[in-house]
Amino acid sequence: MGKRIAGRDGTLDALRGVSIILVLTAHLTLLGFSPVGGSRAALLIQLAVGLFYKVVTQVAVPSFYLISLYLYSRKRAVAGPGYFLSRIKRLGAVFGAWVAVQYVAHWIFVGPAAITLRGITLGGPSLYGAEASVLYFLFDLILLVAGFELLVTMREAGHTRLVEAIAWIALVGSGVFFAWTDLAGILVDHWLMINFMPYLAFATLVFLCERKIPVWVSLALLAGGVAIDLIAVFRVPGWTIWSLSSYARLSVVGASLFTWQIIRPRLTVAPGWLGTAGALSLGIFAVHDFWKYALSGVLEPLVLSMRFGTVSANLPLAAAVLALTLTSVAILDRTPLRWMVR
Repeated sequence: MGKRIAGRDGTLDALRGVSIILVLTAHLTLLGFSPVGGSRAALLIQLAVGLFYKVVTQVAVPSFYLISLYLYSRKRAVAGPGYFLSRIKRLGAVFGAWVAVQYVAHWIFVGPAAITLRGITLGGPSLYGAEASVLYFLFDLILLVAGFELLVTMREAGHTRLVEAIAWIALVGSGVFFAWTDLAGILVDHWLMINFMPYLAFATLVFLCERKIPVWVSLALLAGGVAIDLIAVFRVPGWTIWSLSSYARLSVVGASLFTWQIIRPRLTVAPGWLGTAGALSLGIFAVHDFWKYALSGVLEPLVLSMRFGTVSANLPLAAAVLALTLTSVAILDRTPLRWMVR
């Protein structure tokens, strides 16, 4: 039986909960498929699983951003211009704290890393040798809030039409850019702000200017984007569904906007566990990567050796990471550091 979450928007907490589940599903590879024999059915299933990972799970980060911009627009309307500084201070403190943890974790598990401005903006050194850690998410959120505040200020100064024009140009322009890079086989790094410009534009039009964007637009972007994804996979030599950019694709934009417009309003009653996961999603997002790296060397050989029919199992590692992540976040939530996980 579901229940409303006292003192919070249960709909948004539910969407946060769904989003963090999608993040964990993607990062812990909870769903996998290894085709045997290369049959048409096996290849179709593999393609379907690939689209699930490359479209459905990618909705999570844009959903977090839309929730944040929605809440910011509502609180900013009540509190006035002073709210921007308090929000930036809060985000900056959380970002700085987790980046410091990231550098310490890298020193423990991998070795010391140079502290540079670029490294900080990318969320600190990745434990896996990638250019950015998962904490890039928080830096991009700071930039999105700053961009939204600029547009709010312009609208308050009477430049509503200019603000709307900027938003439409950003929305259409990023859409054209996404389609072009997809079809041209150009990989757009997932931490770049260009990936998330459509959501700033959407928030400006819908939350700030109170314009209506029909649901059919989201559906058209989703359907057209998936078609472009598939064309790119078959057109670009050597590409597979896994070669596509993470966020710079029309299919992800369409799925994200559809989730906000259609799925979110239907999450009026959230199960208690889903609401709790949503409320603690920041901590879960930040902590799970540390436990995944710490345990992967111990459990990954077991994981790689396990097969159930044609479906690969990653459950031992995923279960251990999930258990330790939830325990760690629950403990932090009961300490003075709870501001880092909520």
